[in-house]
Amino acid sequence: MPPPRRGIDSAEREREMAVTMEDDNGYFYLRYDVGHKGIFGHEFLEFEFRPDGKLRYANNSNYKNDTMIRKEVFLHRPRRLPSHRHRKRDHEGR
Repeated sequence: MPPPRRGIDSAEREREMAVTMEDDNGYFYLRYDVGHKGIFGHEFLEFEFRPDGKLRYANNSNYKNDTMIRKEVFLHRPRRLPSHRHRKRDHEGR
C-alpha cells in the first residue's frame, strides 16, 4: 500500500488520485485528494478506502478558524441484502 504523501506543494496537491489494484489477492486501495489555496489558506478534502474496510476522511479549512476534521469508520459487508420483493411485502402488511 502506498504511504500517505505529505509535504506536497499546493499546485501538485490540487488534484491527486491514487488507485492500486492487484488481481491475485483482491487488494484494492483508493485515495482521492482535491484542494486549493484560497483566501482561507490551504483547503482540501481527502477520502481513502482501504482493503481492510477502513474509510478515512479529512477536511481542512481555515474558514472561521476551523481546525482539520478527521473521521475513520470501518465498513462491513452486509450478510444478506433483502430483495425488493421482501421489502415490498413488509410494507404492505402494516
